[in-house]
Amino acid sequence: MILNCPECSTRFAIDAQALRPDGRRVQCGKCEHIWFEEPPAPSALEPLSVTPLEPEEQSTIPTPNLPAITAAVGFDALSHSLEAYCCAFPHPFADGVALQGMALVNEALVAAYRDGADLSARCMP
Repeated sequence: MILNCPECSTRFAIDAQALRPDGRRVQCGKCEHIWFEEPPAPSALEPLSVTPLEPEEQSTIPTPNLPAITAAVGFDALSHSLEAYCCAFPHPFADGVALQGMALVNEALVAAYRDGADLSARCMP
């Protein structure tokens, strides 16, 4: 972490862990000015601590319009598969995955749309 002295603009490299969570007073080694330094804000690039839900747990989450969300996500998956299949630079492996993706959406989307609790439709292998 780089600190800038607000008095003389001298820059100092310090270990970010040297600052407490609530900050601390620091002193410039050049001009001896003392100021309070806040710790850096958490970076947007730091990984979040997220625990994925099992399908059984997802079906109990209250949602305002589960069928519309299911349809939107299903069509998104279909469009990604179609895009991969129709791309300008085809590849046999990508084509196979894309065709399988379209087949899975075709097989399960209507059932998942009609019954959001149907885990066999929502969790295709």
